[in-house]
This record gives sequence, structure tokens and C-alpha cells, in this order.
Amino acid sequence: MLQKSEAEKDVSEVRQYISQIQGFKSVKVIEREKNLGLATSIIQGVTEVVNIYGRVIVLEDDLVTAPSFLSYMNTALKLYQQDDAVISVHGYVYPANINLVQNTFSLKVQTVGVGQHGREVGICLKQTALNCCSNYMHKS
Repeated sequence: MLQKSEAEKDVSEVRQYISQIQGFKSVKVIEREKNLGLATSIIQGVTEVVNIYGRVIVLEDDLVTAPSFLSYMNTALKLYQQDDAVISVHGYVYPANINLVQNTFSLKVQTVGVGQHGREVGICLKQTALNCCSNYMHKS
């Protein structure tokens, strides 16, 4: 476990790095006085973004995306915006030795590189938080 001074130093370094992020139309950084925990942070953050913009694209902090990722996700979210059968779009496909059609549908909720509209967040949000927490706990 990190000593308080070590943890504060680490948080400070991350905050400094984030303040220098470039390449986006805008970057909004939300800093908390205390660590809310993974599930609470995800639920509050996703809910806030959906309430403002009507949709959200969620990435884990260790993902590396293709240059066209955000364009793809925004296009897919717009394409399926009115389709109640589609609850989320994803930028990840499991490695498989099969040829996939342009639009591939899955019954499993995937939380790696996911985009959702406000109407789906209630369906997927707890599952996303549980998957992230579960993955974190299994790695420890």
C-alpha cells in the first residue's frame, strides 16, 4: 500500500500529465478531493456525460485505439441512435478466424471501448462497473 505522500505525489503527476493532453476538440478534467472507488467513479462520470451530451464513449485507461476510433464510434452511435435493438456500439472485436460482415451483432455486453446513448446507460452501466471491478480484482 502506498504511503499518503507517495499517493499524493502519484496523483499530482497524473493531474499534471492530463492537463497537457492535446489533440481533442476539448478536454474537461474533473478532479476529486478523495478517491471515490472504481464503480462509483464510472457510474457518476458516465451519468454526468450522458446527462449533458446524451451519449458517452467509455475507454479503459490502458487501451490503445486506432486513429479513426472516435470517428467510428461517433458515426456508429449516430447510425443506431433510433434503433432500440442496439444498446451499445463497440470498437473491439474478439480475435477470431472468421470473416465478419460489416455490422456484427452480439448478445453479450462488451465493456472494452463502448459507446452508449442515454437510453442504454441504465441497462449497461452497472454491468460495465461490475466488469471493470471484477477485472481489476482478478488482476490483483
